[in-house]
Amino acid sequence: MKTIKYFLMTLFAGALLASCKDDEQLPGNPVMNPKTQFGAALFGDSLPFTIHASDADVPLSTLKAQLFYGEEKVSETVIRTKTSGTDYSGKIYIPYLKDIPNGKATLKFILQNIHFTLVEQESELALTRPDYPSLTLVTKEGKEIAMPRVGLYQYAVENLFEKEVPAFIKAPKMGANGNEITFGWENNKIVQGSMSEIPFLNAIKGTYQITFNTKSYAASPFFKFLFNGTPMEVMDSESYSISGTYAKDQVIPVSGIQIGEWDLAGVFTKKDNTALIFALPGGKYKIMANFATKTFSAIEIKDVDADLSSGMFVAELVDGQVIRFSGISDLKDWWIDPDFFTAAGDHFLFAAAPGKYKITANKAFKYLVVEAMKGNEPATLQSDGTGAVWIIGEGIGKPSVELNQVGWDTSKALCMAPMGNGRYRITVVGDRSIKTTAINFKFFHQKGWGGEFTKSTITSTHDIIVIPDNDGNLHLATGKTLKKDQTYVLTLDLSAGNDKAVLSVEEK
Repeated sequence: MKTIKYFLMTLFAGALLASCKDDEQLPGNPVMNPKTQFGAALFGDSLPFTIHASDADVPLSTLKAQLFYGEEKVSETVIRTKTSGTDYSGKIYIPYLKDIPNGKATLKFILQNIHFTLVEQESELALTRPDYPSLTLVTKEGKEIAMPRVGLYQYAVENLFEKEVPAFIKAPKMGANGNEITFGWENNKIVQGSMSEIPFLNAIKGTYQITFNTKSYAASPFFKFLFNGTPMEVMDSESYSISGTYAKDQVIPVSGIQIGEWDLAGVFTKKDNTALIFALPGGKYKIMANFATKTFSAIEIKDVDADLSSGMFVAELVDGQVIRFSGISDLKDWWIDPDFFTAAGDHFLFAAAPGKYKITANKAFKYLVVEAMKGNEPATLQSDGTGAVWIIGEGIGKPSVELNQVGWDTSKALCMAPMGNGRYRITVVGDRSIKTTAINFKFFHQKGWGGEFTKSTITSTHDIIVIPDNDGNLHLATGKTLKKDQTYVLTLDLSAGNDKAVLSVEEK
């Protein structure tokens, strides 16, 4: 009985194998009939198609639509074809790419059955780049600004912009098959299909153009001022600076400016359109470039011997300048204000923005009082955010709030350290120079009563040091305290205007 079963099973297996071999010998006959006429399209289109697909002998497998720019396949759509004698519809994307000229592309359709028999059809497709009426600049804050067409593929908007405008660009749908296309910043270049902000950067805040070309992806502005191969640093909304040692007649390569448009002011002479010649005696200098007036200036950075035997020293000082104090025998026991000085061995480096300063030796509390000056008077805040900002009120004092609280005595007002670019700084430590349980002070435009920052002109980004009332006084948030011995750096930023001041607080 067992032998008969095995024999029958062998006969069945043999018959099945023969049947499979017969099937494998059938290549099939895939047939496709396009039901869509193809003639022209735009870069960025999603091109629809319908193909009638059939094979009377062998089941179908796939229908592929492929697009070629020259010999390169740039797009493909694959559709599973489960049923013979059926219309299959889909779309193939026409890639929008940089620098591709208008021209002819090849659209290929491939129908394949399960035995890998296939049939192909090709069509020529005329492609053109969309000629948009306008684009849209989308800023980091979500503001949308129209960029009108100013030439073939060229778009521009002129407006009052900040110096930095992080934004991406979007192009509208064009035609029945078009798609919205975005242009953003990836790997230090502009690419399509991205919404990452492009870092547009002008030399200064003001009225200027932002431009973009939808074919070459060329855009502007991307300001970068290189001085002797090194980027200059921002001083304020109009000026840049760099410090270094230069020899007389030294040739200094520059890029990012049109040298012929600038007043060299005796600091340089022009070598050619790419280089300057240093015209001052050799030495260490702070070089400044004002882009509003297109003027160069220079301050020689000489070591300063500050004699405080009379109790006071007044001088023009530059950040990074070496200062050696004399006239105080026990200076090592004095408190040195970190907002204005950095210790460097047997001397100090000045740490605030360039300007005229008065340094006063307060022997009672053993610290150096530093105040910004204008002529022979304490400096005041100017409409462009330069000058000085002063602190008057309770809960703060240098070097010790317990021993030397400012209070409402204007003669004891604290001068914040000017940092340039409309920024001012003061560093305090919990329970040393600022109270941890209660504060009540504010920022003033001068060393005394007069101009002041009220709630309508200043905001705080901190969750503990807040500005709750219309008077603009700083307080601690309800139920909050500062940490004992914690360092806090308060920075007042006026770069957006004196009526849009922003206070930030950093813990160090």
